Amino acid sequence: MNGSQEIYIRMRQRTIVQPGAKVYLTDIAQCIAAEERYEKLQHQVVHHVTAADKNLIVIDAMQVIRMIRKIYPDAAIQTIGPSQTIIVVHYKKRKMSPLLFIFVWLLLFVGAGLAIMNFHEDVSMRAVHEKFLFDYWRK
Repeated sequence: MNGSQEIYIRMRQRTIVQPGAKVYLTDIAQCIAAEERYEKLQHQVVHHVTAADKNLIVIDAMQVIRMIRKIYPDAAIQTIGPSQTIIVVHYKKRKMSPLLFIFVWLLLFVGAGLAIMNFHEDVSMRAVHEKFLFDYWRK
């Protein structure tokens, strides 16, 4: 077999993309091929990220090989390394409202204070302190 027909693929471990992005072969794998094949392969879209994909997508080496076979049916494709790539879709996080933060903080602060006061009332903390002080001064 001619050496120019061989294509070597090494899948990357992980890559991060934005929602709605097109994932190219160069994003998920390293390739070694003849120059004209290499240029064409680098610009091949492997996956288009949609809302249905959620935040993790797994691309298997077999999917990549099928894609390459459609373009170069005569190529000898060799995989090296990991057999899949994990694509992490990075969604922007919503900023928390400062007003909401202050409200939740105050609610938790007041709730904690009420819990402490109710606990002290339930265990008769006043009587415990009086008994402790009375016994201390009696000695």
